[in-house]
Amino acid sequence: MMRRGFTLMETMVASALGMVVLAGTLTVGVQLQGRAFREQQTSLIQGGTQAMAEFLGPALQRAGEGMGNARISLGGTAFAYAIQVTTADTFAGFPGFSRPPGAYAARISDSLQIRWADPTSLASLAACSLSGADGGTGQFSRDVNGLCTQTQATSFDAGTAVFLVNPDLPEACSHITTGAAQLGTPGVHAPILPSRPYPNSAEPASGDGCAMGGSVFATPGTSAMLAGGMTFRVNWASGSPVLEYTNRAPPLPSDTWTELSQDVEQMTVVLGVTNLQVDAGVPLTWFPGADGGVPIDACVGAGPSGPCSVPGGMGPPALDPTAWDALMRRVRAVEVHLVARSSGRQGSGSAAPDGGGFTVDRDGNPDDGRVRRTLVVTLATRNFSLAGSF
Repeated sequence: MMRRGFTLMETMVASALGMVVLAGTLTVGVQLQGRAFREQQTSLIQGGTQAMAEFLGPALQRAGEGMGNARISLGGTAFAYAIQVTTADTFAGFPGFSRPPGAYAARISDSLQIRWADPTSLASLAACSLSGADGGTGQFSRDVNGLCTQTQATSFDAGTAVFLVNPDLPEACSHITTGAAQLGTPGVHAPILPSRPYPNSAEPASGDGCAMGGSVFATPGTSAMLAGGMTFRVNWASGSPVLEYTNRAPPLPSDTWTELSQDVEQMTVVLGVTNLQVDAGVPLTWFPGADGGVPIDACVGAGPSGPCSVPGGMGPPALDPTAWDALMRRVRAVEVHLVARSSGRQGSGSAAPDGGGFTVDRDGNPDDGRVRRTLVVTLATRNFSLAGSF
């Protein structure tokens, strides 16, 4: 009997089928490997961003503690609020800070400043001349020596920043102590807390630099409290993004910054503004947002119209001297958007047709082979809404 083997055609067909099966197996394997990589990186990102949310949350909740939504005078014509955002902040003049390089240039982040006053350190101000026997300034609680307090302000060391707050006024004042508190003569002088306006030290030590809606220094009930603050930013100085913070607002170029995360690539902040003319239940207007608002810091010097329109309209000039003030006074919620990316990447991504960077995915993120997820931290500014009628 003749033994018949496989023909050439049968061998070729079998080989082809084997190649198809092998190719399918490899494709599935690569897909499973890619899925495992994405799931692993996603898990790492979610863990990191959750830690960020737990850190940011308490800090945001402290914003405005002790002073609500009062405008803060920083000396001269510089003003701030307890929550302040600078869109696409370049930190000009700050050594050690770099913007996103090359293909990531559009990923520049906002900066977020948070301020509060510590009620546990409260020291009530008093008239600098209790009896007027020395020809003093009557009821004014600030003179060329500094601030006059009812009792010795022993907790305010030299170099300490303080906020001056009056519950009946819509403006707080920022000072910094310049020496140890001096004990006054009983019945004639109040104890002196040497200080000057901060951070604008060019303003005269005496006078009334905080007088929006009434004088902080001439209105009874003004208190000095230790100033607290934090500033957050995303720094690319190392070539990769680092979310970092410093315990000061506004920050100084000499400040030391603490690393918070190497996962966060971009931070943007949105502020929710309420309409004071209607009852609760009306949706907030978001700046910037789909309803037409621009970043509120873009409204500095702008009129209350168009993208800077104030929900419900402007209030009296004593409360709303500018559209920026009116919008900041009405902030009732904050959304912090954190875009986190994986430390590793799968492949090299897809280059844009013009060669200037990467194509973008459906979320607008660069298609560079990294896994990205966006975390949104939304919190109500509880201290702003506790600011009485302001």
